Amino acid sequence: MTTATPCYASFVECIRHLDRQLVLLERQLKPLNVAPPQGEWRAQLQRKLLPQTELPEIIVAAVAGGTNIGKSAVFNTLAGLEVSKVSPLASGTKHPVCLVPTSWDDRDLLARLFGSFDVRPCSSPEDPLVESARHQLFYLRQDSLPPRLMLLDTPDVDSDAEVNWERAWAILQSADVLLAVLTQQKYNDAAVRRFFKQAVEADKPLIVLFNQIDLDADREAWPLWLDQFRKTTGASPEAVYLIPFDRAAAQSAALQFHAIDPADGRSRPTPADLRSELIQRRFDQIKLRTLRGAWRQLCDARNGLPAYLNQLRGAAAEYVEAQRVLDAKAKLHVAWPLPTKVFQQEIWQWWDDSRPLWAGAIHRGYRWVFGYPIRKIKDFLGRKERNATANAEDAKSGDYHRCEWEAISTFVADLFEQLEQIAVTGNTLIRPLLERLLAGKSRSELLDRLKAAHADLPTIDDDFRQFLRSELDNLRREYPKVVQWMRVADNLAAVARPTISIVLFWTGAHLAAEAGFQIAAEAAIGGATTVAGETVVAGAGEGMRAAATRTFRHLEERYADDRRNWLAGLLRRELLGETLDHLARGAAVPALPAVAEIERCLSFPIDAAFASPTAGAKSTAAG
Repeated sequence: MTTATPCYASFVECIRHLDRQLVLLERQLKPLNVAPPQGEWRAQLQRKLLPQTELPEIIVAAVAGGTNIGKSAVFNTLAGLEVSKVSPLASGTKHPVCLVPTSWDDRDLLARLFGSFDVRPCSSPEDPLVESARHQLFYLRQDSLPPRLMLLDTPDVDSDAEVNWERAWAILQSADVLLAVLTQQKYNDAAVRRFFKQAVEADKPLIVLFNQIDLDADREAWPLWLDQFRKTTGASPEAVYLIPFDRAAAQSAALQFHAIDPADGRSRPTPADLRSELIQRRFDQIKLRTLRGAWRQLCDARNGLPAYLNQLRGAAAEYVEAQRVLDAKAKLHVAWPLPTKVFQQEIWQWWDDSRPLWAGAIHRGYRWVFGYPIRKIKDFLGRKERNATANAEDAKSGDYHRCEWEAISTFVADLFEQLEQIAVTGNTLIRPLLERLLAGKSRSELLDRLKAAHADLPTIDDDFRQFLRSELDNLRREYPKVVQWMRVADNLAAVARPTISIVLFWTGAHLAAEAGFQIAAEAAIGGATTVAGETVVAGAGEGMRAAATRTFRHLEERYADDRRNWLAGLLRRELLGETLDHLARGAAVPALPAVAEIERCLSFPIDAAFASPTAGAKSTAAG
């Protein structure tokens, strides 16, 4: 979008891109109730900068100055023919005349460009000299005029008629550059100084033209005139030209221009083609300078667009803080119950699936033949003991869901209490959000939905089962010799188990038969879990015991994390989702692509065009 030495075309694209990004940002901010992009800087963009982008690449150069100093002669010379009436008398131009290239045929565009005037075609050189209370601007298409140049002849800025001041000021507002025509008699005139001082304050580019000069006799004088003009108006002219006194040349629109150094005026005058200078060497520089004031106001750190972006960052910081508070309160600090019995069953199933076919058949047959009568006898003889310890056995014997739901419902109750506290004590941003959230959700309805979702949740799903088996497979690969020993023991146990069980049963040890069977099996395979994941690995070394303990701890942590994530996702969908999403969008505003693009536009190097006298020529080549 930008170049090292900027050109006007790139600046036009920058303005258009900036406006598009602001419109996009405003649309993105609307749901967040954040103040839209607005302020005086936006008015500068809409009323000053954007309208310029709709115009063709053309310089509007206004010839301005006091009474009877040859403005019309300068105008005619630049135009290449007599358009504005030239007279040695101080009759003067009453209305501005605009000379446009023949490629222009858009009267509406001219009317928009010169909005303070009644724009009409010029049919005679006499038209601008006719007195009228209306602000009129006459335009004329001219073949000889380059397509990038538009010329304005203006009323006298030192006229006694106040209406002329108004018209001169309106022209100043519309012009890209003022060609300040000065003479020995008028360069220090109070009215002239006042007008050009206003132009300087409006950051309007000035090119000084000292008219009716004697190149030999006035060699020591014009540097003093230039210095005085600069001091009294504050001007830093883009260029300075000398126009020798030549009445015949003035009458025939053939004045000569000689350039001097605008810094001190003492350089040797060099013949120059001012018209070519305007549309070639200085085009980009003048066009950028014309819009620099409005651009600087838009880029002002205290009152411009950067200040608005800082407001956005401040609002985003409030969203981040609200997000932090809500996240801290909504953390799932739940002491999650663990289905130890189910873990044991899954581990046994993993071991059983890895047995040889004959050993697995014997173990399954044994469980089918002896398991059922042993359980029935135990139920008959130990019913009272079981009833006395029912609550402690629930989680191990299949009622794990009830324990888990109690933990969930307790957490949800605490969460609602904390949200209600934040709604009372939180910052101004989060309070209304939570008030709407708590008012729009029924706690009992939420609990019903959570309970229904929990009822459909399996104790162990396929993903966790696969994870469990992969962890046990890793343990088996880590200690192959120990597992091989356990496999041998298990195969031997497959032969010995019926004898062991029959002896246990018929020797009166039936009450401990099931427990004895489990202990024998655990000893045979070398591992099992007890409460809280403690592991006993019979016949294995300390390394195997430590590894098994880590494995089962890992299983428990993964299981608890999976369940917490499930609950967090459910709460997001059913309760916190819209609020958290709203806060996240607000916190992310500074990172929006539109903001980055706006900041990139604000870095446009407009001042680089004025870094050196040749900047304009270079930028023209770049454009």
